[in-house]
Amino acid sequence: MARATRRSRFGLPDVFLQEPKQREDELTAETVKNGFTFKPVDGLLEHEGFKGQEFFKNADEGILEFFRIILLKKEENHTMNDSTKRKPPTINKAHFWPLMGPRTAKTFELWLSLLASTESLGKLAKQVPIILKKEDVFQHLYEHNVSLVRACWYIKMLALYHSANNDSKQKKRHVATDPCTEWTRITIEILKDVFDRLIKESLQSQRATPISDMSTNHTPDLPNDQHGIPLTPGSMNSQYTPLTPQMHLALTSTNLPTDKTRRQWDYYNRLLRILFDQGLLDRQTIVEWIVDTFIDRIKNNDDINLRYLIPIIFQFSSEILEYEIFSRKIAFYCCKRLGQYHTDINQPVNFNNLLACPQHRIIIYSLSAIIQCITLRCPAALLYNNPIDDPQKSDTLLLNYGSPLDFLPCSPSQLPLPIGIDQQLVKQMLVQAENEIRSRSHAIEHKWSTEKLQQSISGQTISRILVVLEILDEFKEEKYLLDSVYNKIYSNTFKLEPITTDIEIEVIHLMCDWAITTSRHGVYRSFFIARLLERRQNELKTTRLQEINDAIDDKDSNSSANTQMSPFQTALMEYLLKKAPYIDETSINDADLSQSFSSLVMLFSEFVRLNLFSPMQFMCHLVANGLVPITNDNHENNSTHMITNHNGQYKQHVYNPMIRHDTSSNMDLSFDRRQGNTLIDLDPLEAMNSSPSTTPKNHLRQTSKIELHRNPHQSNEEFMNQQRNRKRCLFYMEQFAYPLEEDFRDDFNQRKIILFGITPKREEAKRQLKTNVRLLSSLFKLRSCLETTTESPPFTRPTPYASYFNIRKSIVSLSHHDQYYVTNRVSKLLIERLTNFIERRTSRLPWLDDVAFLFELMEKSLNLSGLIQTCVDILRIFSRIESMGSLKASPGMYSYRFELYLEITSIFRFYTPVLILTPSNMIQVFENLIQITQHIQDPVRTTSVERALLMLMHDSYFSCPYIKSKYMDRVTQTIALIKKELYTQSSQ
Repeated sequence: MARATRRSRFGLPDVFLQEPKQREDELTAETVKNGFTFKPVDGLLEHEGFKGQEFFKNADEGILEFFRIILLKKEENHTMNDSTKRKPPTINKAHFWPLMGPRTAKTFELWLSLLASTESLGKLAKQVPIILKKEDVFQHLYEHNVSLVRACWYIKMLALYHSANNDSKQKKRHVATDPCTEWTRITIEILKDVFDRLIKESLQSQRATPISDMSTNHTPDLPNDQHGIPLTPGSMNSQYTPLTPQMHLALTSTNLPTDKTRRQWDYYNRLLRILFDQGLLDRQTIVEWIVDTFIDRIKNNDDINLRYLIPIIFQFSSEILEYEIFSRKIAFYCCKRLGQYHTDINQPVNFNNLLACPQHRIIIYSLSAIIQCITLRCPAALLYNNPIDDPQKSDTLLLNYGSPLDFLPCSPSQLPLPIGIDQQLVKQMLVQAENEIRSRSHAIEHKWSTEKLQQSISGQTISRILVVLEILDEFKEEKYLLDSVYNKIYSNTFKLEPITTDIEIEVIHLMCDWAITTSRHGVYRSFFIARLLERRQNELKTTRLQEINDAIDDKDSNSSANTQMSPFQTALMEYLLKKAPYIDETSINDADLSQSFSSLVMLFSEFVRLNLFSPMQFMCHLVANGLVPITNDNHENNSTHMITNHNGQYKQHVYNPMIRHDTSSNMDLSFDRRQGNTLIDLDPLEAMNSSPSTTPKNHLRQTSKIELHRNPHQSNEEFMNQQRNRKRCLFYMEQFAYPLEEDFRDDFNQRKIILFGITPKREEAKRQLKTNVRLLSSLFKLRSCLETTTESPPFTRPTPYASYFNIRKSIVSLSHHDQYYVTNRVSKLLIERLTNFIERRTSRLPWLDDVAFLFELMEKSLNLSGLIQTCVDILRIFSRIESMGSLKASPGMYSYRFELYLEITSIFRFYTPVLILTPSNMIQVFENLIQITQHIQDPVRTTSVERALLMLMHDSYFSCPYIKSKYMDRVTQTIALIKKELYTQSSQ
């Protein structure tokens, strides 16, 4: 029997891998005496961090240094080298050999045959022939029928070789050479030569063909989808085959060029397209040559050769439509040519006869498609311009006519459309574009920009508005530029203008439109415009006070009362009544209108807070104009005097939740800040628990049931306008928020009387508002807060999503005014709780989840000023902990404090453009940041929250000039250290 084989032991061999320098081979006094002993990790060290151990003393520095090297290498790899400073390309000359006449002609022919075959390009690249005369490259590629991709590769190799040789000759002073310029010139020369031969052969064929044969010659009828025109409206896809086989068949006749010249022209055009796409040619030069050649054939009425250019125009249509001048030139000659086919102006335009003719069919369809594409994609090329009668500029095409459409016998939508597309949809798009062209041309025809009109009031108003709009659009939100923008808008030439002028009122309306439009980005715009107008108002009041002080007579002294009134009141009320967005039953689902209205609420709430807009004067204006009449149906007392509520509270009925829109999409994506911090997103929960019965969508609840009695002398239109103005004003009065200050108590009471009267509805609204305040305040009651003495750190608990959902659902159903009131009241309660804890009056703190939830509600209620002020106060309170050693050293307070800092920092980061507009708040924040971070010696060896605070301090220092001027001597070294350690990557 055969001997059984030895089975191998399962698993790896029981040996240790040996290394050249290992501890087992060391011969020291200890190892000689006791042998090698393995020392495991200390048991205590196993269950604690490595901080403070000697063998990790310098490990963090090495890791950080290694990480810096990685970042620098990554930045180096991702940085594009400057073409003016790049090194000359180097090539291996052994892989290239020049074509030296007949001796190498056979080898060159063999190499081109391999290039035309499926031979590997890597193998062919080892021996690349160089044609010294670049003009012959296209001819050789065509004769050997090289595919377009391989032909493009060969041209790239030639460009690389010639570019390397040119750079190597310029050793003393390197000047970067662009091979695109040279190859563009050669390509255009070759195409010109072939096209000239096409024209010449066409003329010879026409002369050799009798007239009778030409008249009886018939081109085959083409299908509607083979006319060389696009089937997609407004765009034509780039193709490498300019002519279809059917068009080749249509063009094959006795009066056309030979097949060889036509095939050569087609090959060169397809090669032109792929070279163009690969970036080997100058784009503008190629497009300009195509446009000029096409226009030249139209001028000469050469329909036969024009057919060879029409497919190229379609191929490069997307590039041509990017140039307004080229589009205008082509549109002019196409319209002019189509206009020549319609000579009888008394007859309606009809191209049916021409479409039945094979000779004109392609021309009519193609020229119509070109005009329609320009109409859809580049309507600016068809606008009306005032013709300029200048003998010295008689040849300037763009100055001698109004619009290219003036030469077209009909509108572009009435031109023939190809079969195979949705003609009804394309016509609708064309009609819409025509209306846009017509309206813009009408505005140009008004000639408001001429010197004569600029001297008029309307011309001055338009010019002033354009200047202000340009200044506002150039504003950068990252820095405090209020002084700079104000000095540009209200320069010395405009500071002395009276506020009652039409120009100044239009400027104010423009600022309001710029603040609320959906065509601009940034939630800061409302606050920025409010600060601009506040500064303008202060300047006007100062000027008026100086005039009053200089006056002596009583007539002038009586005007002192006007200085206490807002100078912008009339302009802002006019804006509300005529231009401001308004949501009614017909526009409740308009997203853009809802977003504009949200911005309007923030804008006028800020106006009210800064005393730029007086709600009391607005309500008096409504009562004086009969928009809110006092009737017995709504009031128990007919008197119109204000009734003061000593409790300082005001209420309103439950507001329709459909008016409240989700500010996550309306406030310029303001809730993206929640994705990176502890804010709680209740949107999925709300969508899951909401039902159609709880969200009415069919109507808006009216703000008041006060009905206007119609005057018998009023017309229906006047009465309807008065009704609309009444609803509009009551709607604004219901939504605009008032600050919780003693100065606005009368405004609160007057608002309640106008909206509800002295009826049970007023008490019902008051009770509803109290309920919501109590509901939100329940989160910050002492028994609901965190007990720091019994809870063990870190302070965590299950998030009460159900409670949050109910509170949020109740709050967002209120009007913006009531939401502002509720969130401000509860934010004051939060500040009181935190203050009591810091002052050791209580050991309870609000839960961080509840604080984050309140911040979210304040954002959704558009109470950004209250949110920022609350965060400033919290940071001021907690900065006092730095001087309280025992409280600061508490483990629980350490995590609580830093999580709260992170939440506040995220809010300051997101709303920095709003925060820096208030210097007092910004200075307070910066002072608190200095106190919190004063113990940090090395910005690198800090926690992530401390680094966030340091970076916020750094950015605030460079964003606000008033911060830099005040703290320059105090924090210069700290800021320099932060910039060096934390901004290394951005500064390099």
